[in-house]
Amino acid sequence: MKEEKIKIFHGRSLLADLMTFRLPDPSLLPPSGPTTSSENKAGSRRYDLRKAGPSNYPSDLRRRVCRVVSNTADCEQVQSQQLRLQFQKKKKKKKKKRLRSHPIPSSPHPRALDMFTRAIAAAAGLLVASASANSKRGLVFTPNSTFPDDAYIWTAPPTDLTWYYNYKPLPSQIYSNVSQSDFEFVPMLWGAPSDISDKSFYNTIKTLIDDRGVNVTHILTFNEPDGPGQYGGSDIDPEVAAQVWVNNIVPLQEDYKALRVGLPACTGAPAGMEWTQKFLEACSGLISEDEKTKNCTFDFVPIHWYGNFEGLASHMGEYSAAFPNKSMWITEYNLANANLQETQAFYTTSAEYLDRLDFVERYSLFGAFRSDVSNVGPNAAMLNRDGELTDIGAWYLGRQSTGVDPNSGKGGKDSGAVRVPTPRLVILLLVSLLGLVNYA
Repeated sequence: MKEEKIKIFHGRSLLADLMTFRLPDPSLLPPSGPTTSSENKAGSRRYDLRKAGPSNYPSDLRRRVCRVVSNTADCEQVQSQQLRLQFQKKKKKKKKKRLRSHPIPSSPHPRALDMFTRAIAAAAGLLVASASANSKRGLVFTPNSTFPDDAYIWTAPPTDLTWYYNYKPLPSQIYSNVSQSDFEFVPMLWGAPSDISDKSFYNTIKTLIDDRGVNVTHILTFNEPDGPGQYGGSDIDPEVAAQVWVNNIVPLQEDYKALRVGLPACTGAPAGMEWTQKFLEACSGLISEDEKTKNCTFDFVPIHWYGNFEGLASHMGEYSAAFPNKSMWITEYNLANANLQETQAFYTTSAEYLDRLDFVERYSLFGAFRSDVSNVGPNAAMLNRDGELTDIGAWYLGRQSTGVDPNSGKGGKDSGAVRVPTPRLVILLLVSLLGLVNYA
């Protein structure tokens, strides 16, 4: 053995010597079968364990070095290190096998994907149905004289509706069997009387509270006073509306301190805000005394909107900025004359939005009627032609989807909507029978 090849092992531990050395001459090592390519190049290759690490050092090289070196303690140290490395490798392989025993498929099975999609859709339907489990949602009641029983749809359980208004100062007789605490009636001062000094609204509400014992807690005033009568507006000048307010609303506020009153509900047109400002100025001028300025007070701001969701949110923002310390009621809203997909998307988005906002106290979707008499388009109606709840109608009540197309059903014309009164029908039958007898 050449001296420069073995002198590195003298006077130092084997592990320190193995940090950097040249492989001994292969002729000095005992034969151990065919040599590998790494062994053939060992004479000119330097292994640096400080960079490569012990686990990367060739195992055959460790074994052959131990056979040459007489220091058995160092050999035992190398061998024990080698056994530890082998044990660690076995542990890693076992962990990999355990992971492989529970493989995750790269793509789900089509049937499983379909079931998952249906589950998500069902969960979404439940979320939509339960989004209004609060006191915000109410009914804009427009009675159907041809099918009066449609009115019971909105109060039949399960329903999330807790209040209603009918554009009148007195509650609807058809809901007389429902308590005020379960289904609160909110009176409305719809327009101005022919005599602006008339105090009939004040007297009606006072009788309703004092004599009939109805717990009236909220009042709505002036339905779309900036809009023309042919489109449902009360069409009142701001100065006239202010005088009617002072004669009817102010006395109610003085007599019933807990009564909460809403500002007039203007249309969604830009002129609505202008009308409101003129009304408040005129009202303030009527109640101010001497040089002491007073303002007409109100507790919440009702608004109307018929358009897309972005317009609704913008309209709400405008009134919220103008009256920042007041709560808001959206007493009429819908997406008018749109296709079914757009109308349903508008409903779900707006309902989630209104339920989430704290300053929105109440809201009522305008659509509690059959699609064949809807003035905002058939898809905006909550009932089809036969009086069945559509998806939007069911969602609004807090129920699951019905799958009923708003345009389905025979409708009033084909389902006997034009009815002949019973006495007249009997007379016609008798006349027909007599005619047959005489003819015979």
